[in-house]
Amino acid sequence: MKTESTFGIDFITRKLPANPRMRRIYARITINGEASEVSLKQQVNPKEWDSRKECLTVKSTEALATNTFIEKVRFLITQKYRNLIDKEEDVTAEKVKQAYLGNQIAKPKKQTGHTLLELFRYHNKINGPNPDNGKDGVLAEGTMKNYRTSLEYVRLYIQKYLRKEDLFLSEMDFELVEGFEYYIRNFPIKNFDPCKGNAVFKHMERLHKVVRVGKKLKWMKEDPFDGYQMNKTRPKRQKLDIDDLIKIESQKFYEPQIAYVQELFLFSCYTGLAYADTLGLTPSDFVLSNEGTL
Repeated sequence: MKTESTFGIDFITRKLPANPRMRRIYARITINGEASEVSLKQQVNPKEWDSRKECLTVKSTEALATNTFIEKVRFLITQKYRNLIDKEEDVTAEKVKQAYLGNQIAKPKKQTGHTLLELFRYHNKINGPNPDNGKDGVLAEGTMKNYRTSLEYVRLYIQKYLRKEDLFLSEMDFELVEGFEYYIRNFPIKNFDPCKGNAVFKHMERLHKVVRVGKKLKWMKEDPFDGYQMNKTRPKRQKLDIDDLIKIESQKFYEPQIAYVQELFLFSCYTGLAYADTLGLTPSDFVLSNEGTL
């Protein structure tokens, strides 16, 4: 005799680690007390979400599209559940989820192909200096140093946060990109030197450039950064006043190189010349007036 199973679908929201002001919508499938969740890849403002009605309450084109999509997902999941019931299978929430995702067999597929660390190291190798002939690389050493730091962040993110040795490029998605940003902000390589603001932006930018190399090599099909946005802020630097300038001028430095930099900086301040132009000056650029003034 076929036993009746309790089946339900609820739409819930969860906080985004990288953006606490927004939430992601999930469909929670429940059968006989067992639950399995599916991400709808949709972000919503929690102030606009009605948890009782399981929909957005605002009147806008975007909200209407999201609510329509939620009902479409509800219909498709219910349809997959009914198809499995008709086959008189031992239906579970995970089986319904996999059927909805298009995987009739719930067993995970064995991943193959290139990995993220492999791609990142390939990028650094072809752009860095050539140790065989001593030639400089495509990118300056200062830039390559930053790429090596970004690679270290990626390695730590995969091994310590995702609990893996490496990550197949086919596994990368938008959620992993957001997770990487969250990891950089909250787990700095050096505890005394947290990574914030534009420094986070630069790490994300370098990872995206590496991913684009992977697409050009045809190592990956999709760009997991599609739809990802992060604004770079322009830092506001405080201006020196005359008292600050006097303090710098009166400060004695015993290291010749530091004293030289001090003189260059003060010369730039008093003349208005850019630092780079000051460095380019030669003795022929200085002349004496008829009165003997330099």
